[in-house]
Amino acid sequence: SIARSRLTRWHPEFPVDDVPDIVSAALPQPPNTERVATAKDVLERARNLFVVNPRMERALQRVSENSKVLSTKSSTTPTPCVPPPAPPSKPALHGVPAGLLERVRAKQAARALEAMTRTPAQAQEVVRITRLPDMARILRNLFVAEKKSVLPRDSVLDKLADSCRENLSHSELDQHLKLLSDKAPGWITFCNLRKTDFVRLSRNADMNRVIARLNELTADKCL
Repeated sequence: SIARSRLTRWHPEFPVDDVPDIVSAALPQPPNTERVATAKDVLERARNLFVVNPRMERALQRVSENSKVLSTKSSTTPTPCVPPPAPPSKPALHGVPAGLLERVRAKQAARALEAMTRTPAQAQEVVRITRLPDMARILRNLFVAEKKSVLPRDSVLDKLADSCRENLSHSELDQHLKLLSDKAPGWITFCNLRKTDFVRLSRNADMNRVIARLNELTADKCL
C-alpha cells in the first residue's frame, strides 16, 4: 500500500462513473437521555425498575436460562468441515505457467501504481509519448515528399501543425520533436546554420524499428 497523499488519480480499472451519488440526509438528533451523576443514583434507579416491574425481572431470568441451554447445545454439536471453494480458472489461461502469470500480474500492478502516482508533468509526458508514433510517420512522409534529409525547423513545425489530428501550438510541437530525438536517438537531430535551426532526418535509419520502438514506449506507459 502507498500513502494516500501520493495518489493523484483513480485506479485505471476502478469504475468511478458507475459509483452512485451519495444521498444527502439530515444528521440524527442527540438522544434525550437522563444523566446519572453518582453510582448511588445508578443503584437506586435499577432497584426502582425491578420493584416497579417484577414481570421484567422474571422475563430477564427466563431469557438468561434459555441462552445457557442454547450455548450448551451448540458446544456439543459438531460443526461440519466445509472445504474452501476452489478459485475459478479462466479457460484462456489454461496451460500458461503460473510463474509467467505472476510476473505479468506484478508488472500490471507496477504500471497501475505508477499511473496512480504520476505528477502533472509526468502525465503530460505520457500524453506526448502516445502521439510520437503518428508524428514520426508524418515526419517521414514530409521528408520523403520534400526529397531532402534536412529541413528548416520552422517549416517542419508548420507542416506538423497542418497534418496532426490535434490542434497543437508550435511550442508544443517543438517539445514533441525534442522528445522524438530523445526516445529515438539518431533518427532525428538538430543543427544550426547561419542563425537558422534545422531538423535532420537519418536516411539510414530503419523506419520499422523506429515505429516499433515508439509503439513499445506507448504500450509501456499506457495500461
